[in-house]
Amino acid sequence: MTPAQSRVIVHVDMDAFYASIEVRDNPQYRGLPVVVGAAPGGRGVVAAASYEARRYGIRSAMPSGEAFARCPQALFLPVDMQKYRAVSSQLFDLLDTFTPRVEPVSIDEAYLDLTGCPAPSTAGASPEAPGGSPLAFSRAIKGRIGETLHLPVSVGVAPNKFLAKLASELAKPDGLREIRLEEAAAVLAPLPVTVLWGVGPQTRQRLGSLGIDTVGDLQRTPTSVLRASLGFAAEELARLSRGLDDRAVEVSRETKSIGRETTFEEDTADREALLRTLGALAEDVARSLRAEGLHGRTVTLKVRYENFHTLTRNLTLPSPTNSGAVIYRAAVGLLDRLAPLPRPVRLIGVSVSGLGRVGLTQVSLFGEEEQHARVDQVVDAINERFGEGTVRQARAVEGDDPEDGS
Repeated sequence: MTPAQSRVIVHVDMDAFYASIEVRDNPQYRGLPVVVGAAPGGRGVVAAASYEARRYGIRSAMPSGEAFARCPQALFLPVDMQKYRAVSSQLFDLLDTFTPRVEPVSIDEAYLDLTGCPAPSTAGASPEAPGGSPLAFSRAIKGRIGETLHLPVSVGVAPNKFLAKLASELAKPDGLREIRLEEAAAVLAPLPVTVLWGVGPQTRQRLGSLGIDTVGDLQRTPTSVLRASLGFAAEELARLSRGLDDRAVEVSRETKSIGRETTFEEDTADREALLRTLGALAEDVARSLRAEGLHGRTVTLKVRYENFHTLTRNLTLPSPTNSGAVIYRAAVGLLDRLAPLPRPVRLIGVSVSGLGRVGLTQVSLFGEEEQHARVDQVVDAINERFGEGTVRQARAVEGDDPEDGS
């Protein structure tokens, strides 16, 4: 294994990705508070907010109504996932030109392992370092993204993933920063312990009871004291507090799951309304699976009640499927397990995981699945030719279609 201090790990994090794309494509929005997500009169949430909007305290996942109350003059735009995914694909194609060792974290975020890669063709490469200086790599990546995508991005570079991500966060917005291993402890010391991976509310409370509020406090605390309160997590936190992290960049671009969810305009416990919605969501998930040549074994139902309590239930099928009928049937079975519903439902979602490539043959789960597959092929062909939604299964069109919350 390459010694940690000689690794070159870069963290790329696009700034306000959805909002930045909208501003790029609509220059008249530049300088305005832009909010991408549900309309302020609806019941959805903010997907992304420009930095101008963030000055008003608007953040992603905030209810759109609250965002509007904070900044009525903000420009609210609908989510355009097709466009954002296309830009994301361009981003990862660009990152692949620097190294094959790219770990996607989300649609707009990735780690790159540039250890031993040839120096980028840009000014600033260090003649003393055969692979080019870490800052030269980062500068080249940031410059290429700016020139190609015309979008702001924050880039961090360090000898490991933890410090690289921290560097990009400290560089925001639209910045560039390097953290070297020898300076890591000093950089970390004044920061709150919540910057360390694994420090959630419960761990934060336990550390606070020991008088540990900053990473510096933790650095000065004997591991034996930490172990008494945190158990096995103590050693890992002690290592992170000194900037040590041995995790490798994991190269995998495979889709882990495909899902859809929707927030109702009004909370509902009406079973027929829930079933219609599940039908539409199951069809959308199945169509996405077929479009990517995938099928999956595990169906997951997500339900969020009116009090925001959220739960999930899943079912692993005997054989993989990309049939809307099968996914729908499994989701209904999971919903029936919750009956009677303790309170009205605010949000419902369906996803399929345990994905794999569709082979030449597929074992039928139900006797009629082969027939469903033929119907699915016809429906997909019609929709591809005449437009999405031209033909849908009957169970998904009784009543209004749900809002796509993907």
